[in-house]
Amino acid sequence: MRRQVVKTTGRAVSLMLIALVVISLLKIPPGEPIHLRVGISSLTMRSIGIIICDQVWDAGRYNIRKNATFRPGETVYIYNEVEVRSPRARSFKFILEWTLEIYDPVGALVARSVQRLSPKVAYGSAAYAVWFKKPVSRVDLEGLYRVVLRIRELVSGESLKEEGTFFIIDAAPVMLRISLNQTLIFENEGPSAAILRKLYVPLIKSVRPYQEVLQEPIFSRYPETLENDQWGNRYAFYKDIRIPKGGEFRLKIIYFLRIHFKFFPDPNISLSEFKARVAGLKHCLEPTKYIESDAPEIRKVADQISAGYDNPYQISRAIANYTYNYIKYDKHVDEKLGALWTLINRRGKCIHFSRLFVALGRAIGIPSRVVLGLRLEPIVGTVVKTGEGAAHAWAEIYMPDQGWIPVEPQSGIFKFGRAPPEPVYICLLQCPSEAVIIDGKEFEAACYFYAYVGRIRSYFELSYKIEKELPERFPSKIEVQLAKKCYIGERVKVSGILHPPLSNKAITFYFYSPSGRLRVFRSITRNGAFTLTVMFNETGTWRVQVVWIGDSMHSPALTPPLEIEVIKRKSRIAVSYPSTAEFGDALVIRGQLDPPLEGEEIEIVLQNPLGREFIYSIKTGPGGTFEANLGPLLLPGAWKLSISWAGNYMYEPSGLALTIIVGVERIILIAILLTIAIVSLFFYIRRKRKKG
Repeated sequence: MRRQVVKTTGRAVSLMLIALVVISLLKIPPGEPIHLRVGISSLTMRSIGIIICDQVWDAGRYNIRKNATFRPGETVYIYNEVEVRSPRARSFKFILEWTLEIYDPVGALVARSVQRLSPKVAYGSAAYAVWFKKPVSRVDLEGLYRVVLRIRELVSGESLKEEGTFFIIDAAPVMLRISLNQTLIFENEGPSAAILRKLYVPLIKSVRPYQEVLQEPIFSRYPETLENDQWGNRYAFYKDIRIPKGGEFRLKIIYFLRIHFKFFPDPNISLSEFKARVAGLKHCLEPTKYIESDAPEIRKVADQISAGYDNPYQISRAIANYTYNYIKYDKHVDEKLGALWTLINRRGKCIHFSRLFVALGRAIGIPSRVVLGLRLEPIVGTVVKTGEGAAHAWAEIYMPDQGWIPVEPQSGIFKFGRAPPEPVYICLLQCPSEAVIIDGKEFEAACYFYAYVGRIRSYFELSYKIEKELPERFPSKIEVQLAKKCYIGERVKVSGILHPPLSNKAITFYFYSPSGRLRVFRSITRNGAFTLTVMFNETGTWRVQVVWIGDSMHSPALTPPLEIEVIKRKSRIAVSYPSTAEFGDALVIRGQLDPPLEGEEIEIVLQNPLGREFIYSIKTGPGGTFEANLGPLLLPGAWKLSISWAGNYMYEPSGLALTIIVGVERIILIAILLTIAIVSLFFYIRRKRKKG
């Protein structure tokens, strides 16, 4: 029994000494909490905006047209890049779709295009680039074009909307003046004299608000009378004109006109309210010889087109889109064929497109009519000669509070609501039934019509000159104030002024990052002043250029390249710690990171007097605070402590190097006490043995 006590006591002392040595050599990690970052299941998208270019070769390879100004014969390239990112940095499926719409200077839609990627799978993030092309021609209106780009990710439902602008010059003016000479030629091809018994020539009239006759026409031969039909169209009337054998009769009419392009927006009226307000326009709702709006085939198609709509403007737009896509142009189709034949045979020329459009509109209850007129090429400053090929037909619809709106059934949704639909349409006759009654007699509407005796061949010639109504553009200038240096992540204000001091003008900012990426922003002027607040996300030298593309009265303006240096902020770590300690003391480090960010990783390296390192990693809590329990200090001497933060994209790294001196007094005292305890125990056991 005594031997067992001595053996047990000796074993306990040995285990205690071994434990002291092992503890001093082992790393004792502090307890630390586990931080979980909860991600968002949906994707996020980021776009660089709309970049107006004059050439795009490939993704990231493009040439920016900084003044965004184009002429006929050039091509506008509209470039965009999108980054799709998963917040949890994991693999994900996505489908990107871009929808581009371009609106002309008066607000009409002139182009629409959709691009969609096939389904893709990426890890963490993915970036894609698309670009669209808009060829510029002389039939485009001069002025400022608005670009709207809608980007959708179809899996998550995320979407973005970007807007941009560009300018077209040297094309069709928004307001123009025309001097037009119309010459009608009647040639006698018979063996004897021929007689024009009656000749009716429709006269160009003012059609508010887009067509204005500036003065009464000039006639080479003044008419017998000026007549009007039941629809308000005006005619020059001639009678009993004798044409000798082999001779001809020429009638020249000179007009002076002004055309001012205008856009009629959607009045947003319900179909029931609309029908109540247009009930008085019965003559524009009834079927006629060539407009069989009561035919079952036409009614069926009209019902299919209008299904789901309760807006007559949108229904008319859908009808125009139907005729545009459904009918194939064929110049050889007989003009005596109507809307029903066109629907069944799916071909025709301008008059057939117009008749079918009108028939479908009337079948739904929308007042519609055919328009006969002239279509001129928008060539400015030059006398242009043409002939009967300039004759054209289109349609009109009636909208309350707006009046009659011209529609080109061959253009679909494009330019819908613009008056006139194309440069340059000149209205001659507005014909609800294409049959006109003059002086009690019925005639079929045409660019001219006549009754005669003999054998007469007729045709007409046109010559015209178009001049811009607007003056030349005045010069403009931009002044910008931009700081020379800023911190990354800092919100920087860019301010400037446009000369002349105009309001509601879009100023475009191009920011080129040090790595070559482009960011585009826009600001709107107020009395010439504009501001933009932007945050830089990359260190280094950024180049900035500010552009205004001008308007119909002012030329473009752009600044020389500006530079701003973007740097990181300083960071600092403050800690409280014991500079001296005794053997066995627990080492607790408390500190704070400046900036006061939560969730940042602080690295602590502790080196004991024997040179062995222990590495700890902890996360900052609210306000950037942190606390680390590094366990007991079990070796005397100098312990080295290094505390560091790696920084982030906004802040520079920071760190501290500290020393803690662990004294030997306590360990000597412990050794003395332990020795005394062992000796005392030894003598106590020995004395017990002797007594036994």
